[in-house]
Amino acid sequence: MAVLFSGAVAEAGTGGVRGPGTPRMTWRSQRVNGKAASHHPMRSLPRYVPGEVIVEFRGQLPAGAQERIARSVDGQVRHLIPGLNQQVVTLSSSADPLAASERLSASPGVIAAEPNWIYEPLEVIPNDPAFDDQWGLSNTGQIHAITDPPPASAQGVADADADVSDAWSVTQGSPETVIAILDTGVDLSHPDLSPNLWVNTGETAANGIDDDGNGYVDDIDGYDFLRNDPSPQDNAVGHGSHVAGIVAAAANNAIGGAGVCPACKLMILRAGDDGGFPLDTTLEAIVYAVENGADIINMSLGGPVWSKLLRKALTSAGDNGVLVVAAAGNSDRDNDQLYYLPGGDPFAPEYPASHDLPNVISVAASNDRDRYGYFTGCDLAGGGAECSFTNWGHTSVDLAAPGVDIVSTYLSGGYATSNGSSMSAPFVSGVAGLVLSQNPSYTPLQVKNAILNSVDHPQDLAGGFTVTSGRLNAQGALAGSTANATPRTDGTMADAASINSRKNGSLSFPTDLNDIYKKRLRAGKRYAVLLDVPRRADYDIFVWKPGAADTWPIDYRCGGFGCLLQDRAVRGKGKDEYLEFTARKRGTYYFHVTDFTGRGSYTLVVGAPS
Repeated sequence: MAVLFSGAVAEAGTGGVRGPGTPRMTWRSQRVNGKAASHHPMRSLPRYVPGEVIVEFRGQLPAGAQERIARSVDGQVRHLIPGLNQQVVTLSSSADPLAASERLSASPGVIAAEPNWIYEPLEVIPNDPAFDDQWGLSNTGQIHAITDPPPASAQGVADADADVSDAWSVTQGSPETVIAILDTGVDLSHPDLSPNLWVNTGETAANGIDDDGNGYVDDIDGYDFLRNDPSPQDNAVGHGSHVAGIVAAAANNAIGGAGVCPACKLMILRAGDDGGFPLDTTLEAIVYAVENGADIINMSLGGPVWSKLLRKALTSAGDNGVLVVAAAGNSDRDNDQLYYLPGGDPFAPEYPASHDLPNVISVAASNDRDRYGYFTGCDLAGGGAECSFTNWGHTSVDLAAPGVDIVSTYLSGGYATSNGSSMSAPFVSGVAGLVLSQNPSYTPLQVKNAILNSVDHPQDLAGGFTVTSGRLNAQGALAGSTANATPRTDGTMADAASINSRKNGSLSFPTDLNDIYKKRLRAGKRYAVLLDVPRRADYDIFVWKPGAADTWPIDYRCGGFGCLLQDRAVRGKGKDEYLEFTARKRGTYYFHVTDFTGRGSYTLVVGAPS
């Protein structure tokens, strides 16, 4: 989904901007109709379902004890999210879910509690009629219609595509490969989609019985978790229908276009609508996909909120052999960086794409000229970076794939043209389906490595703005190496280097924005942290509590886990950073040095206050 941001995203302490495009600011603008952007005002926090908190209780805590804990915040347990031992707790109309989650997390009987966060569909609503000129599958430099005229058409550059038609000479996928579309549902009767819908063979249609005992009645093609209904129909949004067609629309049927993996099967999981994707339905859909045989989950959705519960669900998916492909986002910003609201509060990069997990692939959008995502019409009209939308990140975004002027299936049996990383993610999901169909014994990490090791490296995607600095190549992925494609980096919690008392290091944009160190601290002891900053740079220091994960686990109002300890009183170029804190418990803490502008060497000292 392409998203335009108005204004400039100011980096902490500098007022500057950076990136392959010109970052601009509002909290989220999820849709653009035609060329004109629909700007939404900056929100102070990401959205969540009013009056609901999701709670993971400890062990086999009895139902009565769970209810007593829920009543402590004037709430009651509503229903269980199957397979995760997590409960949705409803609150009184006057209760604040953020405050309630913080109080619940402090309870000895609770592992974690979070508001029922809402993730957003990553799309742009198209305004062009459907057509069958799919440059992302095969680009000969042809003239094709675009999403955001004027002009009415554009001409691409030959071979600036994902080489999908070349891969089809080897395989078009397998019906044994199941790709779950976690989205707004699909047009189930669409003639280009209905032949490729997954069928739950353990279930008898419309008999009102849970024949296979999986907890869902009459779930033939998937499930609608919003309406608790077995028919995941995309009624009025079109986003899921468009995504599904990119992945696996039928081929060689003289109808519309073709999907990347036209022989693969589509499991349809409706977890959101045009109002967004609540966390509880998203979690339940992930569990359903894992337990009912999906090999790949496409998640063309996201938001600037780090969720411990979502991360656990994605980790579990990986442990059970399921690959997750996520859109990098359309905020025109770096997912390796932290950004700030006008009032000074931080907001996280795009999740789930930025979860540092071996089974997650994060995808940026490229256009028909092998550049990062532009609204082509705006670009040709001289807008250049004014029309850019895709997120990037040297550590957090893996590769680019076609995501501009993408033709696919839509509502009422129709077709449409759209922009967005929502469109680039299903290209990768489809290629993952091709790879897995040819190599059914591959693990999620092996599929991921085969894709990342085989990217093309066009000049305009160079510069370190993704892990690979490359664009998806389906043909290459079929023979891609499964050797590690994501080398260790000290910019993540998982690969943090140990620090005793002093470390020297250096940072530079865009390839090395974060250095993270770890040290075991003693409970009740006071510590001081000094960061000696280069004269012409603006660096900051953050301290994360034990249990933190990913580069930027921003947990709004903390909620009792993974919280940030920081003191940002000193800001600006060449200004050293200093903070003191008392370790509340014994454990491994993380000392995070980050670059907001400039480059150069620094010294980090951790010890007792002077």
